[in-house]
Amino acid sequence: LSLALAVVGVLSSNAALNCTVAVGAGIATIIAFFALADELVAKTNSFFLLCACSYLSIEGATFYFFTDTPSEYPGGPNFSPTFYTTVIGLVASGTSILGIYIYNT
Repeated sequence: LSLALAVVGVLSSNAALNCTVAVGAGIATIIAFFALADELVAKTNSFFLLCACSYLSIEGATFYFFTDTPSEYPGGPNFSPTFYTTVIGLVASGTSILGIYIYNT
């Protein structure tokens, strides 16, 4: 299934065909879960597969929103890419560590 997805993704620019192959691969995977695994394991794996398929990421859009220059987006925050990737990453990591410390005390 992975090979089929890769081949169709590389050889075809038709979005409908790519979507059809991806949905078919997902359905085939869920059927394989129920055919080859215990029912509880199959349900759990199906749930996680469906959660992963329905996840929407906005990381790329937020990167460009925060790092656009004033000529591209005059009202934006206009951070430099270095600041956005380094300082904001360090602050996020620091607050995660602080949260773990607070949880454990």
